[in-house]
Amino acid sequence: MLINIIGKPGTGKSTLIANLACAFAKAGRRTAIMSTDMTYQSLQYYFSNTKIEPEQSLGLMFQKKDVRRPEKYFVRAQGYGDVYVAGISGGEASLKYDLPEKEDINIFLDELKNSFDFVLVENAENISSRLSYLSLIKSDIILDVIDLSIQGISYKLSVRDILQNIGTNKQIISISAPNKGFKSKGRAEKALELNLDFQIPYCQVATMCANSGIPIICASAGEGRVKFAKFIESLKNTLEKEVCGTVTSLDKVPLNSK
Repeated sequence: MLINIIGKPGTGKSTLIANLACAFAKAGRRTAIMSTDMTYQSLQYYFSNTKIEPEQSLGLMFQKKDVRRPEKYFVRAQGYGDVYVAGISGGEASLKYDLPEKEDINIFLDELKNSFDFVLVENAENISSRLSYLSLIKSDIILDVIDLSIQGISYKLSVRDILQNIGTNKQIISISAPNKGFKSKGRAEKALELNLDFQIPYCQVATMCANSGIPIICASAGEGRVKFAKFIESLKNTLEKEVCGTVTSLDKVPLNSK
């Protein structure tokens, strides 16, 4: 299953994807994680003790058109079970690679889905870029992380048309990002006229663990960690039901729901 995570920068996508991958691995699922932003290694920071060699970058893979063997370019995260992190060349190193061709991206994503139980893709801010857009088309489920702010709602509206063009059968799960102002999902839905399937609990630990190399569910941080771990487990169970076929479908959340 390919699961795509979208949302404006700062909504907690990297934190979500890192912890969800750890939860899947703990449940015995072989899980790959990658970002469509091939210049910023946000996900790699969560697994900072994992060594990724320059020749394992996705940019080089696309340059060599070695897209039928994607596992070579995913490195097993040390100490987190069957979690595999995509190699990405950061900064100027990525500029030497050409944009991958549409055909190569499609082959790569298909092979990736065949190689892992779950593939978690964190989308860059610009979801209309070639790699982002095609990964959205290939995805089975989209996790739409919504920042409950004016900027967050504006971003959601700006990508609405793109998501609607992807296909009517795409399943979308709406998740509210952590927000001090809305302690309950019900209050957020009422105030912002949105239907939310999940709410990421707000806690200081999210800030403490961000880019520290320690996924929250593996850290010790009291009540905040417990709440976040329960949220991750609930989301994981929902997604696993899709794989096992015990749930035929999830209600699609209308992109312009009120």
